[in-house]
Amino acid sequence: MAWTAIGILNGFTPGIRGVNPQRLGWLNTYLPLVVPNFFGGAFNIFLIRQFIARIPTDLDDAWNLVMVASLLLTGPMILVFFIGQRYVFEANISGGSVGIK
Repeated sequence: MAWTAIGILNGFTPGIRGVNPQRLGWLNTYLPLVVPNFFGGAFNIFLIRQFIARIPTDLDDAWNLVMVASLLLTGPMILVFFIGQRYVFEANISGGSVGIK
């Protein structure tokens, strides 16, 4: 209940009110106009939350399975890539004949 009230009250306040550009060192920059928009307005957050709440659990479970499968498949490839990069880097540092020069 409290988060709903905070969200509604946040919708009535302008985004620039909480930014003190002089204290943050943002004078003569566009940062005071851009940074408050990074966090989204209350109405946009409400719309995204409503959209996510309507996603069926079957789709959510399917997405979890896809992500686990992709991590299981790409994990060893990433590991081999980093081991190979370390091998090439060590060969170049030591002056050995192995690796790309």
